[in-house]
Amino acid sequence: VATFHWGGTVSNCTVNVNVKSDVKNDNLEIAIHGIVSDIDNGAIVAKCTAGGSVQTKDKISLAYAGIVNNLIKGEVSDCVNNCNVDACTGSTLCSAGIVVSNGATVKNCTNNGNFYNKYASIMEGYSREIGGICGVNGGKIIGCKNNGNITVEIGCGGGIFATAHGDSTVEGCSNSGKITGVQTSSWMTCVGG
Repeated sequence: VATFHWGGTVSNCTVNVNVKSDVKNDNLEIAIHGIVSDIDNGAIVAKCTAGGSVQTKDKISLAYAGIVNNLIKGEVSDCVNNCNVDACTGSTLCSAGIVVSNGATVKNCTNNGNFYNKYASIMEGYSREIGGICGVNGGKIIGCKNNGNITVEIGCGGGIFATAHGDSTVEGCSNSGKITGVQTSSWMTCVGG
């Protein structure tokens, strides 16, 4: 819908994301955001839905954000991700059903999409995050639900969020998805509900 959203409201939008790539390339990075890439300046995204399917081969680096990639200052509320993602996050990228990197407020959102983060040697030495609601949380997650299954062969996976920093707060959230870590190398795999 938009790349940068720095004020006002985006609401009641629906997107279908369908990506299937057979390319194998260590240097290729793909970033997909369903509604908006970056939110700042108090902007709001509300009542939006993302659906579809994303599948890539092992060596492509993929970042998928069902609704928003980077939430700096603003709010994402009452949004739903139904898209399934079967891909490799690569060396620099993270994925999440609702917001990849949260520094503000995500509330009353639901992830129904399944995520499978495939191992690739390019990922060793990096911690890649896959979260049902947020990949990395440094803000507030309130009243959110993850129903999707999260599987990681490398990196971190979580139903609500994968990793946290700063003033991370989670209130009234629930996870019913299956969270699985599959050890495919000597590198770190960590999971949490």
